[in-house]
Amino acid sequence: MHLHHLDREAVSSVVVTTQTPIAEALKLMSEKSMRLVVVKDEAGAFWGVLADGDVRRFIATGKGIDEPVKLAGSGQAGMVKAG
Repeated sequence: MHLHHLDREAVSSVVVTTQTPIAEALKLMSEKSMRLVVVKDEAGAFWGVLADGDVRRFIATGKGIDEPVKLAGSGQAGMVKAG
């Protein structure tokens, strides 16, 4: 499934927080057959995404999947403010 084909319900089922362990995010990706999860900050605002490629690159640096998503995800990367 491609991101542009997702509806609100599908997106809301793949949301984690910046403090979620990467292992938990990976489990959610597997359960939902997705290649990424949406990441929200502690206030519930959009922070970014964590994709399977982000996790591979993170692990390749010698870090583990018990670390929080915020260390591996693409938080606010490439975000453009509307207006």
